[in-house]
Amino acid sequence: MAWFEARFFSETLRLATAATVVVPQRSAAGQIGVETGRARSMFPVVYLLHGLSDDHSIWGRRTCVERYAEALGLAVVMPEVHRSFYLNTASGLPYFSYITGELPVRMREFFPLSDKVSETFVAGFSMGGYGAFRAAFLRPDVFGAAASLSGVMDVEGCLGQGLLGEEEERAVFGADLAVAGTDRDLFHLASSMGRGAGRLLQVCGHRDFLVEENRRFRDHLAGFGLNWRYEEVQGEHNWDFVERTIPAVLQWFASGEWSSR
Repeated sequence: MAWFEARFFSETLRLATAATVVVPQRSAAGQIGVETGRARSMFPVVYLLHGLSDDHSIWGRRTCVERYAEALGLAVVMPEVHRSFYLNTASGLPYFSYITGELPVRMREFFPLSDKVSETFVAGFSMGGYGAFRAAFLRPDVFGAAASLSGVMDVEGCLGQGLLGEEEERAVFGADLAVAGTDRDLFHLASSMGRGAGRLLQVCGHRDFLVEENRRFRDHLAGFGLNWRYEEVQGEHNWDFVERTIPAVLQWFASGEWSSR
């Protein structure tokens, strides 16, 4: 695998930003590693979204995602969005437009990444899980599958609970903090737009502080006939859970199969 720290100017954000990128490396014979045993010109790609208190470097520092992706012939893009909840924030920057619009285009300019929806995936942990599912519901023309790892499924229920300060909540979600029934509400999006989404995978630790809202979202999705899977595994809301879960998530993206550790 080749590892890059990409720093570039975003026209959408109107500022310089960063992403960590890993891409399969061809051997001199043109093959992609011993384990994949295949050559290709454009690689399937997973966009991995960080959590509220993290940045674009966290996946490489806390997991072995490079090694897991190499075995599957996947490229991985890990962008920076600060504490935006992957939204076009009320008093800040248009991060949703950037993540779902400009970023995939820029990454394909810089790296040999597939432009096929069926080979473009998005996943995230915590705040990133929310961002991944919202992207899947609103931009099925971009992402063919999405995975949430201990995602914030009920954003409105988290408001006023200390994840964000009051001023920060209003800067991100707007002065009225209206979420329910809007396109920032995953429950509403699942009801109104879920059938148009691609494959969905929801994973949560059985002792995670977000497990009850993940179960409620699981029950909410169950009646819609979506291409969706729920897995509840051993773990809490930490990087030990993520490190044990991300190999199976990447395997699910690559093959549609789930095999937990």
